[in-house]
Amino acid sequence: MTISFDRLILDLRIYIHMYTYIYIYIYMHTDYDDKASANIVAPLFAAKTEHVYPIPAASSNLRNMQCAAGLKVEGSNNFCLSGSGPASTHGTVGHFCGTECVACPASTHSSEAGSLNCTTCPLNTFAAATNTVTCSKCLNGQSTNGKTGETECEACASGFFNDVSGNGCRPCQAGTFSLHKIGDAQGASACVKCKDMPGNFYQPQAAQPLCLECPTNTQNSGTTGIALLDCICKPGFWRPDGQTGTECYPW
Repeated sequence: MTISFDRLILDLRIYIHMYTYIYIYIYMHTDYDDKASANIVAPLFAAKTEHVYPIPAASSNLRNMQCAAGLKVEGSNNFCLSGSGPASTHGTVGHFCGTECVACPASTHSSEAGSLNCTTCPLNTFAAATNTVTCSKCLNGQSTNGKTGETECEACASGFFNDVSGNGCRPCQAGTFSLHKIGDAQGASACVKCKDMPGNFYQPQAAQPLCLECPTNTQNSGTTGIALLDCICKPGFWRPDGQTGTECYPW
């Protein structure tokens, strides 16, 4: 049996019109998200079971059950024609089913409604309680000691300081020190200069909890307080030629 060329053209036109109609119908009955237009929510007529929508695209929180910030979506995240769950957020009739809102645990947060997951608190931030929207920055003199997902901050150790909220603890430079007392919740927000201490002191190393005392009958020259060479003889005292950093003797 042979098919004429005219018949082929006619059949082709019929198929083109049919698929054009189907495309227009789907487009008119489909809910598109302006923040994730590539992820199409299934139209109502396509549902074969009670579930109208499959698990929504994770890239668009607007497609999820709208749990408040500080909570996360738990469960199937399916959308049903019937039920008593939260109503649709897509402008159609129905309810979310098999889904609930769960508080983010301490040390985590969720900053947007409809979040599928809780996010671990970043470095030098913390969340002490559940249902946290934004993690708090550590105070001056504190840090999370290089860790994420913390429920509290730690005081900077002796020899370290932090002068900016949310930053980590940094070592004191040579010529300075810091001392953290056991039990104190907050460490140093600044280091103390050895040359400014009452008495005569110096410190040649960084990250130290104290200064070193100058030798007998010497005093800090008031320059840097870093090296032993900064300890010079007090007025009325001397040291043998060629000696540095040693005690001085009265004239």
